Amino acid sequence: MRMRTLTFSFSKLRNYLLVQTMRIIYLSLFQSVFQYGLLVWGGLNECAVRPLKILQRKIIRICLCKNNLVGSTGDNFKLFRVLSFESVYNKVTILYIIQHYETFVDMDNIGKREKLELLMCEYNLLQKSIWSKVY
Repeated sequence: MRMRTLTFSFSKLRNYLLVQTMRIIYLSLFQSVFQYGLLVWGGLNECAVRPLKILQRKIIRICLCKNNLVGSTGDNFKLFRVLSFESVYNKVTILYIIQHYETFVDMDNIGKREKLELLMCEYNLLQKSIWSKVY
């Protein structure tokens, strides 16, 4: 299923379901696919990522029954209790580093305090190399 087709599905469902139910459906249908592809999409430039951000904002407005474009999208994310594109990307990046920490450093030759410093160093390097492409 293409992600754009979800817009129509959400617009039909909003007439029958509560916002809490729409949030559960959003997390299961949209956010799961969105987060799965984020490792690939996250490293792309702003022009390639912009349609995904717009689609995410549009679906959230539909779920909240906001027909007009007036208002802050940040408030919509808080009201709907979901993460924005950038926040989801940060979460996925941090989880990836934690899960694959051993591949970044040689764990046998490092003390505990140095391990924590290296983890922060690796995150900063990853953030500068990949995250800078998103902005």
